[in-house]
This record gives sequence, C-alpha cells and structure tokens, in this order.
Amino acid sequence: MQRCQARPQATRHQQRIAVMFLDLDNFNIINDSFGQAVGNALLVQVGARVCAALRDNDTLARLEDDKFAIFD
Repeated sequence: MQRCQARPQATRHQQRIAVMFLDLDNFNIINDSFGQAVGNALLVQVGARVCAALRDNDTLARLEDDKFAIFD
C-alpha cells in the first residue's frame, strides 16, 4: 500500500480531510457462490465505478477484501 499524502498536504495548505469507509455487506456470498475470480472481478468494477465518481484530487484505496476508503 502506498503512503497516503493527504494529511501532510492538508496540513501544508491548512485544509481538512474527509474520510469515508465503504464496506460491501455480504460480499463473501459472491466468493462462495461464484468463486474468487468472479469476486475479484467484481471488486475491480466497484473500484472503477467509485473512482469514476470521484473528483481528480480525491483518493480511493482498497484496504482489504471488500473494504475501501475514500479520502477527500
């Protein structure tokens, strides 16, 4: 995982940071029913769609399994 630059940058510009955590409920059902390859492909699609909805200066990070964080 890359080091997050949001906090030092916000401090330098005297700004605040917003953090949102996104957890896909019951995601294990996808892996159990269709396999990890399908689950991973779904996570890639979720990440791409969320990222497309963000502004250029926002950051999306996949923390683990089905957990994401969005930094503003």
